Amino acid sequence: MIHFRRAGGQSWAIVVLETKQKAACSLSIYEVDIPRHIRRGEDTYLSCLFDLGGQQLYATKWYKDGKEIYRYEPSNAVQKKSFPENGITVDLDSSNATHVRLSAPTLRYSGGYVCEVSLDKPTFATEQGKGNVRVVVFPSDGPIITGGNPRYEVGDRVTVNCTSFRSQPAAQLAWYINNERPSFTHLKLWPPSIDDDDLQTVTVGLSFRVRPRHFRAGDLKLKCVSQLEDPLGPLYWRSRELSVAEGRPLELSRRTEDTSAARDSKCTLCQELARWIFFAVGIILAR
Repeated sequence: MIHFRRAGGQSWAIVVLETKQKAACSLSIYEVDIPRHIRRGEDTYLSCLFDLGGQQLYATKWYKDGKEIYRYEPSNAVQKKSFPENGITVDLDSSNATHVRLSAPTLRYSGGYVCEVSLDKPTFATEQGKGNVRVVVFPSDGPIITGGNPRYEVGDRVTVNCTSFRSQPAAQLAWYINNERPSFTHLKLWPPSIDDDDLQTVTVGLSFRVRPRHFRAGDLKLKCVSQLEDPLGPLYWRSRELSVAEGRPLELSRRTEDTSAARDSKCTLCQELARWIFFAVGIILAR
């Protein structure tokens, strides 16, 4: 027997099995394959494998967030039926009693999915399997590092930003200084920005004072890692590295060199003028 109830404004199918029916029926679902993550736009299969125990199948139904999206009834003239009005497009030609193919998933496909298998009369016994799906969108490129100079001296302040663009969920960014995580006090966090497609762009800043220990063989390496995480492992991982040299910034060095050159030029002119003055004075005194 199937009852329906509402929780949080959504309808969920709740299966109630009588003990006698359960004992008499050997219907079992032995494998449910509902991907934890699927990429936006890539068709995917959900599967529900079952053993009827020698009985006849009445129907296989699939629900998303409590709303039916696909039904397979072998005894009907039209065995397959989809319900696109509930926001999910099903490829009927590629779907059957055990598999359903979701076409061109959008972010709306994220949610809870339930497969429901029912026997024909007289028991109409029912079993369910379920799982959650999250539609993800990877950034189109790796993280971008902005700001900073190509050269630093000890005591200078380094201020840089790392940005990961347009993903779902928002990418998690991590800074490294010579492959070591900096103190949280050196980080600046901003809330993600969300565009019209519900994709998120996130930026994390890094600011610290250069110390002698930061230079290794005259080189300082800054790295930003962008990833979409899952308890079973990263779904997406990209990094960007910036290498800076020890020494005065090039622009400042050029300015100093130009100033020195101008000073040397002025000094040469002064010396030449002084020689002419001494020469003229010597002629006058000789007369």
